[in-house]
Amino acid sequence: MSGNGNDARRRGVVPGVTSERAWHGVELRHLAALQAVAQERSFSAAAARLGYTQSAISGQILALERVIGARLFERIRGSRPVQLTDEGKILLTHAAAITARLDAARADIGALRAGSTSALRIGTFQSASRQIVPETLRRLAEEDAGADVELRESYDLNSLLDLLEKGAIDLAFTVLPTREGPFETAELYCDEHVLVVRRSDPLASRGLLSLEELESIPVITVEDCRVQSATEIAISASGRRLTVSRRLEDLSSILAFVSAGLGVGFVPEPSTDLPPDLTVVRLGSEVPRRVVALTWHSERTLSPRGVRFVELATAVAGAAQETRKLLRAI
Repeated sequence: MSGNGNDARRRGVVPGVTSERAWHGVELRHLAALQAVAQERSFSAAAARLGYTQSAISGQILALERVIGARLFERIRGSRPVQLTDEGKILLTHAAAITARLDAARADIGALRAGSTSALRIGTFQSASRQIVPETLRRLAEEDAGADVELRESYDLNSLLDLLEKGAIDLAFTVLPTREGPFETAELYCDEHVLVVRRSDPLASRGLLSLEELESIPVITVEDCRVQSATEIAISASGRRLTVSRRLEDLSSILAFVSAGLGVGFVPEPSTDLPPDLTVVRLGSEVPRRVVALTWHSERTLSPRGVRFVELATAVAGAAQETRKLLRAI
């Protein structure tokens, strides 16, 4: 028998020897301990995070290993972080789904108890907040004066999807494709990235720039988040590379830097008028467009107010898209 097998038997873990009934002994506290140790990569840090002693966390992991008949972590001597085994990685994925479903169940029961007084909780990111959310909320308020809407804005779309999966929010604006998960989406609009330059910049006279030309221009763009990285990943997939000189948090900061002559902006097409000293240079069709969508949990019941928000947001996005097309044609 291998050393790993001997070690497993000494600790009461018998690899491959388990049963369906034995798996019924898995408890949520075991999965919480698994997630904490995996994230912290340390039993002591996981214990501090969950408010247990280190021996309690070790005991929960050991109990879980005995139930499923497999080692979950490689115990490495010394101060090096613990590592998940292949079995641990598989179980961790399912643990995240199980705890997320429990969070969603809690949210559904809370919404049922709150009834019509519960707020519609929406996750959004900056460009969606500027272009879609205000008009959608205005239309919703006209139809439903008692509508209570809570907004949570984030640059990190994965964090919004985490909240959605846990039932902490009801809807999330996102960029397609979404990651794997219990998500349904409604496509809202496509937008294109453009260069924002000073009118005195020689680039301002260019009607259209190719992806090859874009690659040679250092640009100022937004923080490297899921909203932005979808476009950058698509550019990389085409065999090109975006040359980034600086990253800033929002569009207004980028426009201020461009106005000051500190660079060229690479941003989603602005939905509002630019300062008079700036103009837009369009990019060729080979520069990937970004698809913005609304997302909800596929295994939760979206409230009538949530359904109506999706309908209104789709209408607002469609009207905004048509307006942009008309402006480009002028």
